[in-house]
Amino acid sequence: YGPHSGHDVLSSFVTREGCWSARPRFSEAHGGMLLHGVPPLVVVVHRGVKTVICGNRRLKAAFEYKSVCNRKVFMNVETWSFDSPLLPPAIMAKYMLAMSSTTGGIDASLR
Repeated sequence: YGPHSGHDVLSSFVTREGCWSARPRFSEAHGGMLLHGVPPLVVVVHRGVKTVICGNRRLKAAFEYKSVCNRKVFMNVETWSFDSPLLPPAIMAKYMLAMSSTTGGIDASLR
């Protein structure tokens, strides 16, 4: 769903040469590349398991970039504990929807 629905996961991020387009920016960090200019991944930690609830396409694109350019990729991540009283209701709802899918939020089909 959304503006990238039906498109290849990497189409908005990667050029034909296999490197990121001008939208995201990188800087050297810890022997790899730190990604700037894109929203952070949103992760919920429940019983020690980390689940990305927002940003799966960005995560997939980062894995592709890593394999194409042979560099580590670091991204900003907003992490929430499932048990925290500060967990926003919208994050809780998104997590619950992800976990109620037919795969339990463990697997996603990517084109």
